[in-house]
Amino acid sequence: MFSQVFTPLFAIVLTAAASAAPATTYTGTGKFPFNSSSKGRRLRISPATYYLPNGGTGACGTVLQNSDFILALGEGHWDDGAHCGETVTVGYNGASISVVVADRCPGCQGDNVDLSQGAMSALDPNWLNDGAISVQWTL
Repeated sequence: MFSQVFTPLFAIVLTAAASAAPATTYTGTGKFPFNSSSKGRRLRISPATYYLPNGGTGACGTVLQNSDFILALGEGHWDDGAHCGETVTVGYNGASISVVVADRCPGCQGDNVDLSQGAMSALDPNWLNDGAISVQWTL
């Protein structure tokens, strides 16, 4: 009787704890795409949307094309451009790419990010229909 009550209750508590867990610091022991160069960085799982820079100048001061592999950080991670030029590994559904922080995303909340059309299409062949995907990334 105890195990019939305790086992489902334990499963519920574990599920709640996992969903409420904050982003963790990556220690370098996880699976690809995160490697030893990611040590000390926080692993984030968040929505990513796409944007079209259309040859405009990004917040980091460089001209950006839609085909570039770039990422725009939200206000919470922008840090006055401190991450401009950093390479970030972004993973989705078993695929991963390297992108460069090149812009700011004023509309991104929390850990959300924007990816250029080139980066988004490399991760998700159905990117145009999906619109937003849940990605893993470190910073």
